[in-house]
Amino acid sequence: MTTTPTPTPDTPLPPLESVRPTYSEELMQRCLMFARDILTLIPEVESVAIVPAYAHPAENTPAGFLVGRQGAPTTPVEVLHLATQMHRTQVHLLRQEAEFLQYVDQQLAETLRQLHDAREQLANAAAMEGGSCGGPDEP
Repeated sequence: MTTTPTPTPDTPLPPLESVRPTYSEELMQRCLMFARDILTLIPEVESVAIVPAYAHPAENTPAGFLVGRQGAPTTPVEVLHLATQMHRTQVHLLRQEAEFLQYVDQQLAETLRQLHDAREQLANAAAMEGGSCGGPDEP
């Protein structure tokens, strides 16, 4: 392990990039620590999957982290259990997305209804005044 010499007032500081690990390196370190803590403290858990969602994903960012009691889950049982839980998570996310899309659809239908009502009110008001509510090309 190398040590970084203590800078003196005359020593220029190293660039920030060389001091701080990249966000993906830091994320990996923290995820592994978190997963190992869970596995140590909760004996009923045989493996942990952590799937981060990046604000600005790059091609080299990890898709997720799989941590088992003996390293990465590799036995058929570990992989099956983890795949089952990940499938349950995916189903949950898809249901949430479907509920959100249904909500958006309802909001759009309500907005369309309000626009239709407003247009009818304008047409009625124009008819009562003897004019038209159309544009300059309408008679």
